Amino acid sequence: MGGKNCTHISEDSVDISENANNISISQAINHRRKLHKCENGLSYCKYICLICMTLECDMKTLKSNHKMEHSIFLNIEKEKLYCVSCNDDIKGLEKDQNFGKMLEILIEKTKIFKEDDIVKRRVITKFSYRDLIDGLTKKQFKKIVIMTGAGISVSAGIPDFRSPGSGVYANLAKYNLPFPEAIFTLPYFIENPEAFYTFCQEFDLDIYKPTPTHLFITLLDQMGVLLMNYTQNIDNLEEKAGLDVKNKLLQAHGSASGAKCAICKMDMDEQKLKEQIKVAEVYRCLNQNCKGPVKPNIVLFGEAMPSDFFKKSQMISSCDLLLIMGTALAVSPFNSLVSSAPKNTPKVLINRENLAQYGFDFLKDDDKLFLEGNCDDIIQKIVKDCEWEVEFANLNKL
Repeated sequence: MGGKNCTHISEDSVDISENANNISISQAINHRRKLHKCENGLSYCKYICLICMTLECDMKTLKSNHKMEHSIFLNIEKEKLYCVSCNDDIKGLEKDQNFGKMLEILIEKTKIFKEDDIVKRRVITKFSYRDLIDGLTKKQFKKIVIMTGAGISVSAGIPDFRSPGSGVYANLAKYNLPFPEAIFTLPYFIENPEAFYTFCQEFDLDIYKPTPTHLFITLLDQMGVLLMNYTQNIDNLEEKAGLDVKNKLLQAHGSASGAKCAICKMDMDEQKLKEQIKVAEVYRCLNQNCKGPVKPNIVLFGEAMPSDFFKKSQMISSCDLLLIMGTALAVSPFNSLVSSAPKNTPKVLINRENLAQYGFDFLKDDDKLFLEGNCDDIIQKIVKDCEWEVEFANLNKL
């Protein structure tokens, strides 16, 4: 066995000691990319030879490619030295007068690599589902940004906007609108608030409960790896799921909570607004010089974005993983956030369809991954593959 008495490290001690000072894990990976794109992805490149500096994914390819010519490898994942000939980790080096310092240098370089290249996820091979699960499980992603749309609330009973037949826009004909989106535009609301009030009668957002996808976002927050959740949704289900909404949520299109005059922006009585909506009577501003129609604190088309949108939107530039769930990315400036994420940071779309028609093709680039299907189904698979069932079940009990 290898252990403390491994003789192979002594045989190559001169080369190993010299290479320990010069080794660059990043360069080894870049060199590997030119030779071979491994289907396992970046996170499964685990062993680097301390003689020839080549990188191998796993034990099988390591032994096959080197045929015992070089014995000593740095295990990047474990931050230990491994002897192929002995088939064991080399133990006790930290106490060795000759190799202790060398081991210290290698471990420090490994830590720097993990904090830099892997945390920033500079994708140099096609990012895969396996990379996603591995990165989540090992907490290699520490600054996750999530962008969400109406699709994550569909299973709660709230329809999305663009699904043919079942979406909101497909069911607005009865309001005799000039175009479907008119009911959500500021000029139309000011002139014809009755249509919006009648529409709101169909939705009592207080009765809806968070979905598994909402709970997953909260789980990431509780694990300390969620940087921010940007959402187009106004339903406040993130708060019901237990998310730290003050620090980790940006509602780009506002919130159904609260009430404001659509013209002078005066704060109004939320409960009074709800009562007026129930009877389809327009609640008017109390300012006698205004008398504008009152609406929830949502952002209609034609209104300015929330005051904290542009401040909080800058946070995406430091993310190391971008998850996009249940949105068509069809509305600006929300969809512009995608381009603000660092280049080569993994970007994962969880949605029923790819978004090439909207200018976002998640089947195209190495840093993109498209997981097709229902958001809740895919999230529950991710939870299972990460072996987070217990933690997730505890959230369901809240």
